[in-house]
Amino acid sequence: MQKKYVGKPIGARRLTWFPMTESDDGSEDYTVAEKLSRLITITTTPVLAEGSLESDDGIEDENSQIIAYDVTINASQLTDDIRAKIFGHKFDETGGALTSNTDTSNLGALAWEELLSSDKSGEPMYKRTVLYKGRFKEFAETANTKVQGGITYQTHNITGRFFANNNGDIKYTLRDDSPNASKEKAAEWFNTPQMPGAMGSAVSAVTAEPAAGAIAAGTDVKLTTETQGAAIHYTLDGTTPDAASRIYDGPITVNQAMTIKAVAIKANMQASPVFSADYTISE
Repeated sequence: MQKKYVGKPIGARRLTWFPMTESDDGSEDYTVAEKLSRLITITTTPVLAEGSLESDDGIEDENSQIIAYDVTINASQLTDDIRAKIFGHKFDETGGALTSNTDTSNLGALAWEELLSSDKSGEPMYKRTVLYKGRFKEFAETANTKVQGGITYQTHNITGRFFANNNGDIKYTLRDDSPNASKEKAAEWFNTPQMPGAMGSAVSAVTAEPAAGAIAAGTDVKLTTETQGAAIHYTLDGTTPDAASRIYDGPITVNQAMTIKAVAIKANMQASPVFSADYTISE
């Protein structure tokens, strides 16, 4: 019997951050996904709670539990905008980023994927990981002068700790080569943190009021979905929206011909079909 080939991680990419909000009732929700940086390396180290029971001059029992993961990342560059979102920094009116002694790192989830080696050509397979809840710490930076021998690229090394959410879950992985691996869940991995268990049905389609067509300049277009708790993301430049696109938080004012595209997303559900509406200005 031929031995089955087992893929090995040979790459790392798509480092994504999902900011988290906690309500007074204890519920945890994620907002729009953010691409953190181009990923160079990532290391996850389990943090263990350990204990042993000693009796009769020996160890009767010993046990350990994972309570968190320490994460170390080497990334190509973190923009000031991303740093503000994960470390709680502020921008002033001139675009400068301010670090204050009252800044507190924000909670969020972290996701990425690793390319798996294969013994045959075909569609690439990946191992995808999400850590549900954690914070990053500020990091040291080094700047080097240019030298005759060449240019030294400055990269960022950041660390954080990720722990259990309110469900007691810390980490979740999905490999494309696992039995019954969900293609639908894999497709939604970087839209919203995926949860264990079967995915629900697709989020209800986005609708617009007024409908596409000729409208008066200054008309407000309202987008809605019937799925409660779903977030609508949209674009105005003709590109296909995803979780990284602008989040809908109020009517879109149409003053010129434009195309509105939108998608509704909710955790552990398939994203809605992409909505598209072309508007022109009536004479």
